[in-house]
Amino acid sequence: MPKNSSSHTAVMYAAEFNPNPEVITALLKAGADANTKNRFGMTALMYAAKVTKNPEVIITLLKAGADTKVKDRDGNTALDYTDVNDNLAGTDALKQLEEASK
Repeated sequence: MPKNSSSHTAVMYAAEFNPNPEVITALLKAGADANTKNRFGMTALMYAAKVTKNPEVIITLLKAGADTKVKDRDGNTALDYTDVNDNLAGTDALKQLEEASK
């Protein structure tokens, strides 16, 4: 899948700006890799953990095999980014992410 100048993929943009699990699923079925990193070392799961307003995006990425142990260039994992996203507090998505991160 193509990347832009920051090496963002379509699935990263969808995870960050279009919190629709159906869009994420379609991109993954079309060959997008949930674990591709951009130049900052971030993955779609990290972007979703950081900003999504729809926790189902995280569940969709986890079901697609998103690796919760991947670290960005600063050493952060997707779970680390959940600290800044109040939309995930108390959700099943957060619980699944925590469990998958063990």
